[in-house]
Amino acid sequence: MVARAHAASFDSATAMVGATARFLEGKDFPLLGSPRAGWLRPFLVSANVLPDDARKWLYRMGSGRDALAADVVARLSAEDLASQVVDRYPPRSYPAALVGSTPGSAVHLCAALGAPLLPQTLLVPLRRRGVSPDDPQADVVASREAAAAMLEANPELVLHHMFDPNADRITLARFTYFRIKWIRLSLAYRRFLVRHLAPGAVILVSDCRHRWPVTTVGERHLFQFGGVGSTRRSCVRAATASPGSSNRRAPRAVHGSRQSPTGRRRRRSGASILSWATTSSASPAGTATRCAVSASSMPTT
Repeated sequence: MVARAHAASFDSATAMVGATARFLEGKDFPLLGSPRAGWLRPFLVSANVLPDDARKWLYRMGSGRDALAADVVARLSAEDLASQVVDRYPPRSYPAALVGSTPGSAVHLCAALGAPLLPQTLLVPLRRRGVSPDDPQADVVASREAAAAMLEANPELVLHHMFDPNADRITLARFTYFRIKWIRLSLAYRRFLVRHLAPGAVILVSDCRHRWPVTTVGERHLFQFGGVGSTRRSCVRAATASPGSSNRRAPRAVHGSRQSPTGRRRRRSGASILSWATTSSASPAGTATRCAVSASSMPTT
C-alpha cells in the first residue's frame, strides 16, 4: 500500500479544523478529538511522574508518529491535503466560510457563525535523523531534495521550512517542520465553497500581517529560524552573525556562518492572503461577498 500524505494531527491548524468540524456536527472535542481520549487520559496523567528524560522520549515518539518519509513528502499532493480538510465538514449549506490564517479566535468566530474554517497553511512533518537541533544548516541540506520534489509537483504551494530549537527541540531529533502554504486557492476549496455556500453567503478572509525574518533557499522555498513566542528576534540575528557560538540556543546561519536572513515575510506566509483568496473566483458571480479580517495581533499558524 502506498502511504498517503497527511497534515500533522498535533498541529494547531489541523486541530482547529477538527474542532470547528466537530462543533458543526454537534460534537465535543476532548483531547484534540481523539477517539482514544478516554483511555489515554490516565496514561498521560501518570506520565507526569516519570523522569524528565522518559517524558521527553514519550513525547518524541508520540509526535513522531505523524512524521512522513521523504518519498511520501516528495510525491505529496496539495489538492489531496485540501480535500482532506473539506471532507471533515458536514455536507450542507453554510451562511459563511473563513479562509486563510488560523488564529485561535477563528474557531470561536466560525462556531458563532456556523461556518467552516479553511486554513491556508498546514504542517507536514518530514522524517529524518542525524540532525542536531543546533544545526539548522544541516537540516536544510538533509531536507532539500524532498522539498524540491514536493514544490515541483505542486506549483500552487510555497514552503516555509521552520526550524525552532526552542519550541521544538525534543521533536527535531526525529523530524523537521514543513509548513506548506497555498499561494492560490485550491480547487478542492473552490469546489467546496461553490457547492456549500448559501446564496448571499460571506467569505471571511483571515489575514495575518505579522512578519518574521526568513532565508530564501530556492524558488518558493523559505527557511524560517525560530518563531513568535519562543525565539526573540535578537536570537535570530545572533544565530546568523556569530560563527561557532558556544550558546546552544543560537545556532549558526543557514547559508554560512555570517549570512543574515535574506528578507522578512509574513510569518509562515507567501503571497498576501487577501490576494490569494480574491484573485481566485470561489463562487458564481453575485452569490458571495468577501470580507477581509485582520489577524495581525493574534497568534496564528
